[in-house]
Amino acid sequence: MAPATKGAQLTGGDRTTSREIYRFSVPRYQKMDSLGVFGSDRVEMLEGFVVHKNREGPAPPPPLPLPPEFARMPLYTFSVGQYQQMERDGLFGSDRVELLDGYVVRKGSMNAPHIMSLSRVNRQVGGRLPPGWFLRLQSDLTLAGSQPQPDAVVVVGTNDDDYPTHPTPADVALIVEVADSTLAEDRTTKLVRFARARIAVYWIVNIPERQLEVYTQPGGPSDPTYHGRVVFAETDSVSVTIGTTTIGPIAVADLLPPA
Repeated sequence: MAPATKGAQLTGGDRTTSREIYRFSVPRYQKMDSLGVFGSDRVEMLEGFVVHKNREGPAPPPPLPLPPEFARMPLYTFSVGQYQQMERDGLFGSDRVELLDGYVVRKGSMNAPHIMSLSRVNRQVGGRLPPGWFLRLQSDLTLAGSQPQPDAVVVVGTNDDDYPTHPTPADVALIVEVADSTLAEDRTTKLVRFARARIAVYWIVNIPERQLEVYTQPGGPSDPTYHGRVVFAETDSVSVTIGTTTIGPIAVADLLPPA
């Protein structure tokens, strides 16, 4: 087991990701307009991006790079309420998306190792949870200004019927992201948002480096990082406290796909 390091803000990972800021079709933009999604905001669509016509002040930086020709566009940022309205009205169709700091982001596809690892997380974590907790896979979580879709979330309750709306940070004991092509993003973009929301424990199942990264001690809105980080090697085991119950040890090798 590697020693803990404080205030980890990592940028590692040399793999690329297919994730990008979501571009809308003209019919979807027109439907959003007809449904009143934009309210009184003055917007237009350019090359699939919804942009402000009268933004005052700089836009928040997008969570993913934009093509250079669009980098200076005043992109429109959606509220969680607007995003949820678009979900209810089926504006994304079958596209896999999530909301990060007001930006709709297209989620990449999952390859076979990712799917296998997520299935193992389900068995090893979901199968050991104490009564009153359950594991949600690939399901939305509502944060301030964001609605990410983590790979796995341990939430209080017995099943999804307990959540007529999406869970919030107060409902969460553990978030797990399985990282392959998204490793750099999971260590930065996602980490910042979970720490800001004070998610107590965040795991990254790191497939490329075949290890488990455990982040604890979130700083909160004014200090959006985790002040505790421990890396568990493939030969290590890990435990986690859910409510008042410690589950484990769980072999890290049992969370990873076969080498």
